[in-house]
Amino acid sequence: MTKIIQRLLCLGGFFLLFSVSQAWAQTELSGTVTDEKGEAIPGVGVGIQGTVFGTITDQDGKFTLKTNAATPFKLVFSIIGYAGQELEITGSKSDIAVKLVDQAILGQEVVIGASRVPENIMKSPVTIEKMDILAIQQASTPDFYDGISRLKGVQATSGSLTFT
Repeated sequence: MTKIIQRLLCLGGFFLLFSVSQAWAQTELSGTVTDEKGEAIPGVGVGIQGTVFGTITDQDGKFTLKTNAATPFKLVFSIIGYAGQELEITGSKSDIAVKLVDQAILGQEVVIGASRVPENIMKSPVTIEKMDILAIQQASTPDFYDGISRLKGVQATSGSLTFT
């Protein structure tokens, strides 16, 4: 009976040692994300590459991230309108400064469908209308939003004379 109690105490000690070592292995990261002009960018996604762990920047472009991921790993910064950036992390840091560069994405079409599986336009079983840059230039409407509102299945609402 005493050997059983000794083994349970020994296992409890190992469990306590393991849980304390896991608490010490936590990596804390914080910093700011700015653009080329030095202005803070709110809403930038900050995540660990290959995982689902991450956070977003606040209105001042600042972020804080605590993780138990084993170092080294890559921290990925991404937001629409800017080129993504990766940063190699080897330990806790509190002064990470990232500058994102503007990036324009032209010529790519967006297909909106009810399916969760991406489909090619030519293989889609429904009628698809698209409005690319050429269709926008050739539209006889005074505004881009008026051209969109004339597509099948699109409904546009006007808040005032000039605000669609």
